[in-house]
Amino acid sequence: MPLRALALQVLLLRAAGASCTGASSSLDAADCTAWQAGFDAMNGTGWTHCSDKRLDPCGCSDSYRIVTCSGGRITYVSLYSNKLAGTLAPEWSSMTQVTHMELYNNQLTGSLPPEWSSMTQVTHMQLQGNQLSGSLPP
Repeated sequence: MPLRALALQVLLLRAAGASCTGASSSLDAADCTAWQAGFDAMNGTGWTHCSDKRLDPCGCSDSYRIVTCSGGRITYVSLYSNKLAGTLAPEWSSMTQVTHMELYNNQLTGSLPPEWSSMTQVTHMQLQGNQLSGSLPP
């Protein structure tokens, strides 16, 4: 397959939201697609940890930086000090079972998407140490 056609195929798969694999193969489709949107928006391939987990968020696990999944949903995201860069993805609001979101000490910019106000299960969110601006949504 010519290189140009292969690159177009990869872009189309990313735009369509490829299915999750590995430990994430039974992940809810909304969480899978949301994770991939966030991975892309926050320069996932440049992360220190889990840079190879675009299709397997539940497989993102080491001593400190982890994603926990339970019942087919993402419930815990701890990616602090992980070289996240770019903006927070509004699509992450689809991950409605997340209780902890730790994204501190990265290079995130912009503001907290208003869509994140639908993440009503979040009891712990740490975003300090980024270049975020604006106010928290209701």
